[in-house]
Amino acid sequence: MAAYNSPYVPQYVPQAYIPPQQPQNPIIWVKGEQEANNYLIAPNSTVPLWDSDTETIYLKQSDATGRVSMKILRYTIEEPKIETGEPSNYVTKEDFESFADKLQKQLDKLMESKPKAKFKEE
Repeated sequence: MAAYNSPYVPQYVPQAYIPPQQPQNPIIWVKGEQEANNYLIAPNSTVPLWDSDTETIYLKQSDATGRVSMKILRYTIEEPKIETGEPSNYVTKEDFESFADKLQKQLDKLMESKPKAKFKEE
């Protein structure tokens, strides 16, 4: 009596491993505030809607009851600041030599005016 194919014995069916899904946040493009207002969202969610015509993001939110509110965020795109030419925090060779000459003159004057040390003779 083989019980291998019996309908009363539960058969083992291996389950395939399905990795957990990461929430997807694709960029949703809309054309203007009217289209952002018409975009439907689920209760208890927040969706950023990017305007394809202007530099605007519509942050559309809904609470648990389904009441919807929207914030309008304006942004600017700035180019990276790249300094051209000679940076102002460096000294030119001529300026350095001029400063060194002035410093040397001041040191010479200081050394001339300094009294000479006198030693007592015993």
